[in-house]
This record gives sequence, structure tokens and C-alpha cells, in this order.
Amino acid sequence: MPTKKTDQELVHGVVGMYFHIKNDEGFVERQGRVIGKEALNGEDYYIVKYFEWLTGCYIHCGLENVDIFRAKDRVNLYYDSEEMNDWYKYHSPNSRRDNS
Repeated sequence: MPTKKTDQELVHGVVGMYFHIKNDEGFVERQGRVIGKEALNGEDYYIVKYFEWLTGCYIHCGLENVDIFRAKDRVNLYYDSEEMNDWYKYHSPNSRRDNS
């Protein structure tokens, strides 16, 4: 199951974790790993590495606002890529749609 963290842990303890960001219907839109944290213009952002869908390979880096990681219904956090891949394969609505 995805790892749920408190707001305090989210601010400080997400770096190094893997994630899925979901849309309003629960489908995974983005996946990756948090590699750092940066403040820009008074806003906090996580620096993330995004992974390609089919191969799982790194494709590019980007920024995600810290607030998206506080929306517990929009983000799943994982300690490693195996946990992330297992959730996607066995629990995600994407996998049920992909296999129908």
C-alpha cells in the first residue's frame, strides 16, 4: 500500500521517495522520484525526476509545488521503485483500464 505521511513529514521527509500524482478520477498522471527541495519566489517546490511510462526510465527533471504532495487523495508516496511499480500494477485504475 502507498505510504501516507503527515504534513510535517511531507515538508521534510519526501526527498528520496518515489511518487505517483493522480488526477481527480484517480488515474496516475505523473510518476517519478523526489530528488531535492527548492524555494522560488517564496514558494516551496520539490525537484523531481520523472519516469517514462513503458520503460520506467528517467526522462527529465521538473518542479512540483510542495502543496500537491499535501493533497493525500492526489499523491501516493513510496519508499522504493518496487513498491511504486507494485501499486501501479495491482491497485491503480490505470492498470485495470490498460488490461481491459
